[in-house]
Amino acid sequence: MNLDQIFSKLISFPTISENSNKELANFIIDYLNKIGLKAKKIEGEKGRFNVFCRIGPKKDGGIAFSGHTDVVPTDGQKWTSNPFNLTMKNNKYYGRGTADMKGFIAVVLSLLKKLKIKEMKKPLFLIFSYDEEVGCLGIQKLVPFLNKLDPKPKFCIVGEPTEMKLVNQHKGKKNFEVSFNGLESHSSLINEGVNAIQYCSKFIQFLEAKQKLIEKKKDLNFYPSFTTINVGKISGGTAVNIIPNNCKIEFEIRDTPKFNTEKFVNQIKDYLLILEGEMKSFYKNCSISLSEQNNFPPLITNHNSNIISLCLEKLRTNSVNTVYLDNSNTIVGENTDVFGLQAAYLKEIVNAEKKKALVIGAGGVSPSVIFSLQKSKITNVSIANRTLDKSIFLKKRFNFLNILEWETFKKKLNEFDIIINATSLGLKGGQDFDFHFDNVKDSSIYIDTIYNPIETKTLKFLKNNKIKTFGGLDMLIYQGQKSFYLWHKINPEIDEELVQLLNSKLQ
Repeated sequence: MNLDQIFSKLISFPTISENSNKELANFIIDYLNKIGLKAKKIEGEKGRFNVFCRIGPKKDGGIAFSGHTDVVPTDGQKWTSNPFNLTMKNNKYYGRGTADMKGFIAVVLSLLKKLKIKEMKKPLFLIFSYDEEVGCLGIQKLVPFLNKLDPKPKFCIVGEPTEMKLVNQHKGKKNFEVSFNGLESHSSLINEGVNAIQYCSKFIQFLEAKQKLIEKKKDLNFYPSFTTINVGKISGGTAVNIIPNNCKIEFEIRDTPKFNTEKFVNQIKDYLLILEGEMKSFYKNCSISLSEQNNFPPLITNHNSNIISLCLEKLRTNSVNTVYLDNSNTIVGENTDVFGLQAAYLKEIVNAEKKKALVIGAGGVSPSVIFSLQKSKITNVSIANRTLDKSIFLKKRFNFLNILEWETFKKKLNEFDIIINATSLGLKGGQDFDFHFDNVKDSSIYIDTIYNPIETKTLKFLKNNKIKTFGGLDMLIYQGQKSFYLWHKINPEIDEELVQLLNSKLQ
């Protein structure tokens, strides 16, 4: 089966959470068996199955590909085609689960046939779960099995749709149910009853007040940049003329890694005890109960992790400046900016992981600059751009970025070890910076990606003030070296004569 056939078959299974995914799990197992791989079907809730497969040597390390097999319902939605029949329109696939996330599973399965298993140095794991859409139920049931694995995978790539942006962290999720049990009475005798709905409303107001306080504690790695609380369901009462003796709500907390959720939950419990005491003071049998329905923690993978570098290496910069033919005569697009930056400047930086960098500009070369810094283990990176929206857009891709406003970053230049101009300011015939970099600390490195002129006014100013500087020419030369290799498979030498020649041409 090719990719399209696998994809079409996966879409055809209506694996919404209320249905079993047994047939889909059997299909995956059969497919893996046919290509010579052994897989396990692991039952969780009745009629729900996880699928597990280890490929390659039984050694420590390796990568797991994880995905869920369930999809969200289609009820009440205006589909112009059968949602469980893969359809192509205007060069796009339509069907429930095409993106979230049977498309990923289909790609993984189709590529397995290309694996040279005997040559694999590390294992590959497949982990396909059920009922992710209703609380990650399948993977939770699978955790005890995964904990007993020997060996275990070192890294895991989850194929959720992210518009091809690398996501290395997520908020946690805690679901709670709170039941308020009061005392029923006629609506005309409010002094003889305990209104469960009103006490529930007090609790909701408490959560609302807490939300406003929480929003002051920012974590810019996320949007929104704070822990959130949402009351999603409420039910209670029997009639408008009866004081309700019951009310139930369900709420969730989406917490950031830096948020002290345990402390916050204890505050909730303390407040519920206060409310319960008020209710019991009128009628001793009143009660409030809090139960946890679901709980998975926030997660963050270190920006310097090998798996992050690997993924970024594959994603690259989403831009091309060199085109060549590969061995199969296929046209390939490559970006040489990263290589140029690495070879020219960044490879020589000592204790890079401890450095603090500033990127000025969010234009075309900026993603390459940021990726190069990350590749050099520099993740304490700030960005400043005249247009804030462009900085925010880059942060969606490189979520470790700190965003500085254009009018304020100038005052903070002394905080940075590395400053990189990724704007066109200073370009020959154009405008330069409208301020002096006179507060740059002596130990800083200033890098300008501009090579025409050889030295911009800002670079000259800093050079005259004994700041270590680099112009864009070195980057250009190493970019050319990389391009020449891609075209001719020859790695040309770079010597002083070449540098002088280019200098003379750019004067």
